[in-house]
Amino acid sequence: MKYYILLISAVFALLYTACKKKEVQPKQVETPATAMAYFPLSVGNYWIYEQFETDKNNVIKSLNVYDSVYIVKSETLNNKTVYTVCDQDRINPKPDSLKQYIVDGPNIIGADNHVLLSTTDFTSILEQYIINFGSDTVYISNTQMSAKDVLISTKSGTYLTIKKQTTFSSVSAGCPTVKRYPIFNQYFAKSVGKVYERIPRYCVENGHKRYHRELVRFLIK
Repeated sequence: MKYYILLISAVFALLYTACKKKEVQPKQVETPATAMAYFPLSVGNYWIYEQFETDKNNVIKSLNVYDSVYIVKSETLNNKTVYTVCDQDRINPKPDSLKQYIVDGPNIIGADNHVLLSTTDFTSILEQYIINFGSDTVYISNTQMSAKDVLISTKSGTYLTIKKQTTFSSVSAGCPTVKRYPIFNQYFAKSVGKVYERIPRYCVENGHKRYHRELVRFLIK
């Protein structure tokens, strides 16, 4: 008799377990990394880049030119942290190369309040310049975050990056065709910073040559 009672109890226990609703665990929503994660702004951090030239046959050679970027200082203005960054190269020697980068929530903005780097907005135009040349030509540049998880290889390593791009175009009176110029791309890796960029002063092709600079060494504190 005891055997049957135990058997019936076991059956009811199994039925209860089978009918009991499973608890639904809430999905974990991953918070996107902030722009600071892709451009670590801390006094003492620095990045060294080497400039390269690519000819019409896609042969790449070093120009033996090295640029340095480093964080000069940080200060608090209007309840926001402002970092002064020196970005040196042949065209922009210090102190003219000093720039201000401001932490604004998840983004990094410039002194003119334009978003310089975002990890959440990959659709909006972050910055636009329209320049009139004479009375019949207009030049337009648009900057936006354009892609995620882009693999980039440099002399310092291979990185998974987010991509920021600037496109240039011109429109002339009497010419409905929009002329487009080479794109200026920048790539930022998490916990590293900018690892590769097309050099902006060479955006217009020079005899079928293309120019870029890539990260060769860095220090992140």
